[in-house]
Amino acid sequence: MHKENEMATARTPACDERDEPIQREIDPALQALLLAHPGKWAAMTRSEIIALADDPATVVKRARAKGHAVPTIYHVPDASTRHFF
Repeated sequence: MHKENEMATARTPACDERDEPIQREIDPALQALLLAHPGKWAAMTRSEIIALADDPATVVKRARAKGHAVPTIYHVPDASTRHFF
């Protein structure tokens, strides 16, 4: 299992028996919001977009500035890419 980092304030993501992060469904309304920003990087929770930018480093920086120490980031596919949620 993952061990919590003593230096970090964030919790380690829940893991399954193979020590892999558990995938969780996100709100369908959030899916629609994400798809409205093709090609962007997003930091998000299961129900809201925390930050959007053209590159992942900027998204992480903006999310951390809002208090999210270990944000979940996602690259929104463009129209020519198949996507699965």
